[in-house]
Amino acid sequence: MLTYKYPGIYIPKLSAKKIDTWKNLCDQLPKLQAFLKRRYNELSPIFLAQDQELMRKNGIPSFHSQQPNQYEEAFSGNITTTWNNFYNKAHLDNDVNTMTLICHYMINEITGEIATFDEGANQVQGGQLAFCDLKSSIDFAQSDGWTDSLVATNTVWHQTLPSKKPPGCPFGRFGFSTQINQWLQQASKAFKEEGGEVRGLDKTFVLVQEKLL
Repeated sequence: MLTYKYPGIYIPKLSAKKIDTWKNLCDQLPKLQAFLKRRYNELSPIFLAQDQELMRKNGIPSFHSQQPNQYEEAFSGNITTTWNNFYNKAHLDNDVNTMTLICHYMINEITGEIATFDEGANQVQGGQLAFCDLKSSIDFAQSDGWTDSLVATNTVWHQTLPSKKPPGCPFGRFGFSTQINQWLQQASKAFKEEGGEVRGLDKTFVLVQEKLL
């Protein structure tokens, strides 16, 4: 079994037959990074610049690149995805970034394509992003399209509520968020302060893991 590692991506063990497919998908991550940067910038250029400075200052590798010292687009070291009626308990995050970019949209879970209300995606209800102390929520079921939000996830208690849909419904909600994890920040900063030079992603992971052990 083989693994193919990028910073901030939780990657399953892959067979030799699937490793090339996974690599091809990972090669598309720079496009995703640039796309999310544009959306983040539309919401708050100030918080985007703050995250980019954190990445540069601490030498944190972006989730998208095998060249961690390139920071032109980098604003996040981790990306987390959710699907298939994901929900969780109320919690606070413990990340370095002040604000978290959270994106949601509907998909056809059979084809993986983005789905619309005209296609029947409005059969999926619930799944709100709830802010417990504020007694409010973002109801994604009311949005026929993509929803972006910036949330102070370190200070605002939040949770994703369960979704409901009729039997046989092929649609579901797909979401993802970006973070700068503390463990990656601390390990990257320690390595940078020792004057290390990162050359290639595999070496980055070896050195960062050494700092964590």
